[in-house]
Amino acid sequence: MLLSAWLCSCSYAHNELPEGSGSADSDSLPYTVIFDLQPLLDLDWMDSSQYFWKSDWGELGYEAPESYHLDYFCLPNDTGRRTGQRNLFGTNNYITLYEGDFEMLIYNNDFDYITVDYSGDEREIVATTSIDSQSEITETPDGQLIKYQPDKLFVNHFFLSLNPLVPGCTLDSSKSKYTLSTDCQLAAATKIYLIAIDLQNNYSLVRDCQTALISGMAPNLELYSQLAQGEAVCHALEARCINDFVIARLICFGPSPTAERQLLWLWLKYANGYCRAEIDLTDLLAEKPTGGIILTAIDIANDYPGPEQSTQGGGMSASVSGWEGEENYYIEL
Repeated sequence: MLLSAWLCSCSYAHNELPEGSGSADSDSLPYTVIFDLQPLLDLDWMDSSQYFWKSDWGELGYEAPESYHLDYFCLPNDTGRRTGQRNLFGTNNYITLYEGDFEMLIYNNDFDYITVDYSGDEREIVATTSIDSQSEITETPDGQLIKYQPDKLFVNHFFLSLNPLVPGCTLDSSKSKYTLSTDCQLAAATKIYLIAIDLQNNYSLVRDCQTALISGMAPNLELYSQLAQGEAVCHALEARCINDFVIARLICFGPSPTAERQLLWLWLKYANGYCRAEIDLTDLLAEKPTGGIILTAIDIANDYPGPEQSTQGGGMSASVSGWEGEENYYIEL
């Protein structure tokens, strides 16, 4: 959270338009624009998740952001350069502008596993899952990099017109400035999935799930378009085994456009070792592009009867080590 604290400390060091910018009338009055920031936290499928996700595991959904970043452009703007930027948090959620038309982008900036890149065109801002996972697994079956899942990211891209005729715009009693309050709903740019794998015909063969990986995920998201991009990576998941189900939560930017498939690997724990199960989630993820519950099944007795008897050729990856004892290793989400 050091990045968030630093950004907030700089919130007053922002660029605001000089008087008359964006207007043919250089004597126009300033506008105090107040943003009513409303992140959309609800998951419409949350009620259906209660059978799988236990309350003592923590929150399945999103938490409200603490601070936001605003980029704004005065239109028309042929250069593609930002007119200004600032940070919004708490009650400090306003900005002073002058009459004109503006393009705006607001996103939260209190995250731990995302970096935002402004190195290209300023209308091509890229959020990236930047930190390598600390998973015990150092190499995936298909050689993709393992990255932390991105944390919460809320975005709103919109246009705002400032003139005395805009509904809700008022002139203060001193007649020295206008005030305009605007609702700003921010939708989640990251997607949440609850993955539930039914271990059919288990007969107590599988004792636990040591860890899980999902491949074919996007490492980047372009903020203006909110389109996933980048070469495919893996995300490490914290997996729990309960009532013959393996349960995991996935937070992601969505499938990578370079990946043909999204494969889930489960390292299943038996009395005498481990076996790797492979499950294709490509179609199930495509059916729920904004997130939701992914429910599927594998046949343990027939396909994964044990570390030495697996009919799917799962076996134990030679790159996985440190699991000889009984201590479980969980990856903090």
